[in-house]
Amino acid sequence: MSADGSFSPQDVVDELRRRGSTHAESTIRTHVVSRMCGNAPDNHARTYDDLRRVSDGRYRRT
Repeated sequence: MSADGSFSPQDVVDELRRRGSTHAESTIRTHVVSRMCGNAPDNHARTYDDLRRVSDGRYRRT
């Protein structure tokens, strides 16, 4: 995580790996950039407003 509180999908992948997650990297990335991101294009039937895209490849918790 950077000083402004934003993070990249790779930061999330790395943290989940550190915690022992066995989810595929592609699954984690999909959730970060699409399913959990409130301002992402509407590509899924169910989405959540947990994250906001703040710049290209950078996200922040809402």
